[in-house]
Amino acid sequence: MDYLERLNAAITDLQNNADRLAQISELISLLAELTNEVREEKQQLSENQKQIDGLLSEIKLETEAVTKLTENSSKEFEEIITIVKEELVKTK
Repeated sequence: MDYLERLNAAITDLQNNADRLAQISELISLLAELTNEVREEKQQLSENQKQIDGLLSEIKLETEAVTKLTENSSKEFEEIITIVKEELVKTK
């Protein structure tokens, strides 16, 4: 008799929770969709990071070129100033 009571209680619980059980498949579907969206966003972030890395490399190269140009210009300017000073001293 105890077995029948437990079986009856289990059937009653199942009936009472049938709507919750029906939501499980919907939740699994939504979870799969969310997982796909996260995967796509992760892929997009990875691609964006590659682009950023490329831009940073370009910026570094340009910065180095500008630095060299500035250094060369400074040296040339100093040489010109030195020549002008020497000429001024000669002509005094």
